[in-house]
Formats: sequence, C-alpha cells, structure tokens
Amino acid sequence: DSAQSPPIIKDSGQNLTEPSKHLARQRIESEMAQVAQESKGRPDKDALSAVQQTAQAMELLDKNDAKQAKTVLEGALSKLDLVLSGHPSVALVPLSADVRIIDLNVEPATLSKITGAIKDFVKTGRYQPARLLLRDFASEIDLSMVNIPVASYPPAIRKTMTLIDQGKTADARTQLLGALNSLVLTERVIPLPVIRAEALVAEVSRQAQEKKIDKKQANQLLNDANSQLVLAEKLGYGTRKQDFENVLSSIKDVRSQINSGGETQGMLAKLQSGLQVIKLRFSRAPASL
Repeated sequence: DSAQSPPIIKDSGQNLTEPSKHLARQRIESEMAQVAQESKGRPDKDALSAVQQTAQAMELLDKNDAKQAKTVLEGALSKLDLVLSGHPSVALVPLSADVRIIDLNVEPATLSKITGAIKDFVKTGRYQPARLLLRDFASEIDLSMVNIPVASYPPAIRKTMTLIDQGKTADARTQLLGALNSLVLTERVIPLPVIRAEALVAEVSRQAQEKKIDKKQANQLLNDANSQLVLAEKLGYGTRKQDFENVLSSIKDVRSQINSGGETQGMLAKLQSGLQVIKLRFSRAPASL
C-alpha cells in the first residue's frame, strides 16, 4: 500500500564496513521516503473509481443484468471524462502505486553461484527454474504502477455499451474483459548499489570540502563504493564499458590523490556526476502522470 510508511532498512549492504553501512542505510531510507511520497500523489482517484465500476459491470453481466451493467458503465465513463479533461496529453493514467525493496545483497561467491546456475538453466532450456532465480536477482527500489491506457480504455467501454444496447451480452462481456486486461504495469527502478556508492562518495566529498579528510576512512569508503558498483554491474545494472568503467577509474584516481595529499574536489564532483548518470538511466519515471 503506497499510503503506508516506507519500511525501515534493517541491513543495507551486509558486505559493507562501518561507517559505510550506516551511511548507505541512511541514504536508502531517504530514497525510500521520497519514492513513497511520490507514489502517494500519482494515482488518480477518478481513474481507480472508473476501473472499479468496470469490474462491477463485469459482475453484473455475469449475472445477466445488462441494464444495470450499462448504468454502471455510464458512471465509469463520466469518471474517465474527468480524468481526460484533467490530463489531456498523457498516454497512461495511474490507478495504484506500490513501493518495495528487492535486495539480493549476498557474498560475492554466492552471487557467482546464482549467476552460474541461471546461465546453466537457460543454456539447457530449463527456463522456469531460471525465472525463479531471476525473480529476486536484483538490488533495487521498485515503484510499480497500474495504469489506464487512455487511448483505448474509454472507447472499449463505449463499445461495450453499444453491444449491450444491441442485446449482444456475451460480446459485451468479452469486450469489457479486454478493457480490464488492457491495464498497463509500469515500473521505476533505482539500483541500491548505486545509491550506496553515492552515499559513500558524498561523505568523502564532504570531508574534502571541509579539508578534513580522514585518509584511512576515505580509502575504506571508496573501496566499499567500488565494491557496490562491481555488484551493480554483476546484477546487470549496466555494463563495464558503457556505465561503470569511468566511475571505477575515477574512484581509483580519487584514492590516489587522497593518499598523495592532492586536490580532490573536482575529481569527486566528476565522480558524483557519473554516479548520478547511472542512477538516472535506470530510474527514469514511467511514461505516465
């Protein structure tokens, strides 16, 4: 339920050292709160009411009460007219939203075993066990929304009403079922390893700006950020060449500058920008309201 408070992250990054784990947990809780707040404002109550009325009309058709079904569908259309007048240029209107975390944050050896098993299953045509493993092969915040396709849903309701007027109840039921099955699921994904890396790099940047870098701690934070980005790559949130090569190289350069006592603020700003690009690539808002 999107109205609920976001869950507390009990163990964000089990392979991280302190203070990396604490910093990562704080950042993920903050991201979760933002996404949960966003999800509350997205669903359209009139759109949800229209779909609920459509489902009610389906039940009435099942009971051979076509007259009452048409009355209910007229109410659904009036709700949809309100939706369309308020949002004339969108393709999808959200009815409901759900926020959850999937976090396969395992030891590297375990991750390698899972990856190998998935590859073996696919190679030998055993797609169902592969699918079961892939279902949780992720470390991310998911914002999932069910949407009405505004180009096709209202016309389907009107077509159903016409079929009812023609006495074609069975055809009307088929048309209405097609409308209900046309609802579109969209997802927005924010990779947790990238969020963690952002949090750790941000702490090093804070120390650099205050000119109070703790070399030992900064090296550990950067090592942990590096390991999280490697995890992100292994989970499929991009490729080494396209997404991670530059940021991993930047981490190496920043670490070298810290150890030699050189200036790091510009390099850290570049690194933070690179991390933001990766996160945005995978967390674009869906094509709806």
